[in-house]
Amino acid sequence: MNPRNLRLLLLLVFASAINAQDLFPHEVCAPTGNFTGNSTYQTTLTTLLSSISTTNSLSLTYGFFNASAVVSGASQTLYVIGSCRGDLTAESCRTCLKTSASDIRRLCPLQKGAVLYSENCTVRHSNASIFGTVTTDPDYQLFNVNNVTNPDTYNAALRALLDDLRGKAAAGGSLRKYATGNTSADFDKIYAMVQCTPDLTEQ
Repeated sequence: MNPRNLRLLLLLVFASAINAQDLFPHEVCAPTGNFTGNSTYQTTLTTLLSSISTTNSLSLTYGFFNASAVVSGASQTLYVIGSCRGDLTAESCRTCLKTSASDIRRLCPLQKGAVLYSENCTVRHSNASIFGTVTTDPDYQLFNVNNVTNPDTYNAALRALLDDLRGKAAAGGSLRKYATGNTSADFDKIYAMVQCTPDLTEQ
């Protein structure tokens, strides 16, 4: 597994040990260029992000949203992906995505590409296709500062657990790729969650 992917997955393993209010939302405004305020580009992006909260798509029931739109008068397409934790209810997912879609417009107001991480969901937009594409950047890393009893034993157990969950999540269907599990390492209990966006192939 790519180390950056592993660090991102560990975010949720350690969620109980951190104060989420201090860490979220976290935005990454991509340095891929800006658009002009009050332009057709901005109107298209605002409409696309707003459609998250109004869609009746079955996929949103499973915590995933993706949509695209052509910018009027320009040969350019905009893409949006929204993804919720796999254990969220559909209504909680919709609320999280709606809030995040609003936050990303406020925190990255004129950037052509951006990602916003919140505690329970992620929203991303781009002027390049992001559907069905493996992407590990930009990432957001959080670290647990607590010690474990035996680091070697803990890391071996964690690696085995994540490898198992990675396969289970990847093998999920086209609506949800999500897996959770736990294991023990000496006196420490390890809980983990692994999730991919369902537009990716198992490979």
